[in-house]
Amino acid sequence: TPTFESDKTTTTASKDQVKFEMDLRVPAGTELHRCIYAQMPTDRGVIAVPRVESHYTPGSHHLLAYRSELTAIPENRTGLLDCYESGATAAQRGSYYEAQRPDEEHRLPEGIAHKFQPGEVLIIQAHYLNATDKDLAAHVEMTMHPTDPSKIEQEAGTIFFNNINIRVPPHGSAQSHMSCELPNDIQLALLWSHMHERGVKFLVETDDAAAAEALGTLYEEDDWAE
Repeated sequence: TPTFESDKTTTTASKDQVKFEMDLRVPAGTELHRCIYAQMPTDRGVIAVPRVESHYTPGSHHLLAYRSELTAIPENRTGLLDCYESGATAAQRGSYYEAQRPDEEHRLPEGIAHKFQPGEVLIIQAHYLNATDKDLAAHVEMTMHPTDPSKIEQEAGTIFFNNINIRVPPHGSAQSHMSCELPNDIQLALLWSHMHERGVKFLVETDDAAAAEALGTLYEEDDWAE
């Protein structure tokens, strides 16, 4: 896997933000999945985050951030890593943030936030595809905006549906379905899909009759990169 001197990662933290950055070179005609083990600050208590934003230069298919159960970065796993060769994907414990557009922001309702423990490790993944004949210099950043934990009335969580059983025949089309029974009532703050360019629609519904009557379709998207 090509690694260049220009490849680097940066973490900066203040009272108002925690920012993770990647700089990577994507050689002509290659596809890369680059990950970092991104550690939250250890010099404070629980960090409540109601808002996060990301920005990346063109050429990326997605930016993903996963939570993990790690409280320290594994040995020899600092810096910019191949997501699969490094074993980073094995540490993932549910999606925290996703972006398929160069500039994205997720903001939770007032009084709600994700809570991170001191030193908690995130797995942040950048997926780049360079179909040109020139190397691409890419920059990726994700900024978390903490708030006073005492102001948080409800802690946000994540439900991550990952359906890999999708098979589309040559010159054809197909549909794929996935469902999950929720053991408790929940309040949904954010919904988003993850598709590839061949995807034409993503639909989320509930078979709970009362919820369906009150809410109708929960989510519908026909833009694969939304």
